[in-house]
Amino acid sequence: MNLPTRSPTFALARPRLDGDRAHSISTALGWFSIGLGAAELLAPHRFTRALALEGKESLIQAYGVRELICGLGILTTQGADRAPWMFARLGGDMADMATVGTATALAEDDERAIGAATLAGLAGLTALDALCAEALSAEPSPRGDQRRATGGPTADDPEVEQVILVNRPVEELRDLLRKPETLAAIAGFHAHVEAQTDGATVWSFPRSRGLITPWTMRRTDDNDRSVQWRSEGGLVTAITFHLQDVGPDRGTGVRMHVRFDPPGGMLGRAAVSLLGPTAPKAHVIKSLHFLKSLALTGEVPTTEGQPAARDDRR
Repeated sequence: MNLPTRSPTFALARPRLDGDRAHSISTALGWFSIGLGAAELLAPHRFTRALALEGKESLIQAYGVRELICGLGILTTQGADRAPWMFARLGGDMADMATVGTATALAEDDERAIGAATLAGLAGLTALDALCAEALSAEPSPRGDQRRATGGPTADDPEVEQVILVNRPVEELRDLLRKPETLAAIAGFHAHVEAQTDGATVWSFPRSRGLITPWTMRRTDDNDRSVQWRSEGGLVTAITFHLQDVGPDRGTGVRMHVRFDPPGGMLGRAAVSLLGPTAPKAHVIKSLHFLKSLALTGEVPTTEGQPAARDDRR
């Protein structure tokens, strides 16, 4: 009797890097980015002539600035804090391949060999960047470790503070702000904030594609005049609401103080210091207005159910 036979199957193991190798390779890639960026910025004509990109010198210089920023970001961060810069390099690789691929397809036959070789090199760099970004994302975050050691945000975290007047007593607002559902309602317009049964809130940015990792905030150290939420890592490191009775018929002054840690480590914080926390300030102002609406009406503003309105990103 002939028995049926099965063809052998082979499974290819997906290549992975351990943390130490990812750190070493990403460091080398960081220095490579700085060297390449400097060359693109100072001598763009060399690249445009070699890659059939004549007239695109400004584009090559812009790519050079991108490489310099990524390189500096990589070399000034460690562990998981370095991962966002590797993802940024990965995005740059995609842009480079699209640019070179388009130019190569339109080039003369004798120029296509250089373009094809460049594309092959870019493909290898893209693979390395992806492996490093994945491995580093799983590594500990040095800034997160520092927060765990200090019990909250670090001294160099940027901060924003805004005030609003709410015609409700201090006690009512304090009880409202202690609820994780409140934090999710007033802050969820720019992030996905989910209230947990244990009193914590989990924050995430699904559209960031891994550039911003989720984090958890818990209520700590509050009293009759303040409510504080802290995290051990994440974009937002601490939110404190200070409450002050401003007299009869005027309600309560609510001062919202937020400390945050922008992606990119030292360079990200330096950029915020240089440019100013415009976006975080706008978010805090909007959160306070949502809080006021919630306290006065029991709900926050929304465009849900309005066909002509834009999607509510909460």
